[in-house]
Amino acid sequence: MLILPAGVDRNKIDLIKRLRINIAKRGYMVGFVGSLLWWQGVDRLVKAVAEVSKRANQPVTLLIVGDSPERARVEELCKALGVSCVVTGYVRHEVALALLSVFDVLVVPSVRMSTTSSNIPIKLLEAWALSVAVVIMKHEILTRLV
Repeated sequence: MLILPAGVDRNKIDLIKRLRINIAKRGYMVGFVGSLLWWQGVDRLVKAVAEVSKRANQPVTLLIVGDSPERARVEELCKALGVSCVVTGYVRHEVALALLSVFDVLVVPSVRMSTTSSNIPIKLLEAWALSVAVVIMKHEILTRLV
């Protein structure tokens, strides 16, 4: 049995910071990292970005780093709501970190249930390590952490 403690790989984080990934951005970049499964709440994120886009005085892009069989449904919802969205599909962890580093904000919109209310997603810690702002749903464990 191999036990790995929850945490951030500082070597990867330091490398990403040194590389200073430069992606041409137009406006504000809202991001999500993870699988596009129902309990992740990505549909809620798309609806929220649609509302923010209406009120923002600059373009808002949703960058989704991840994939699943629900990808087409998420892309259809973005199109229907007029959300500027890019879905990368599956990428290696290092690539996901590089993309995370250019987000203006990482959103973790997971649905509240026993498993999501008792876990601290590593992507939160990675975002903080990369100095990326984080917006989370109100879950007891995350509220205490934040």
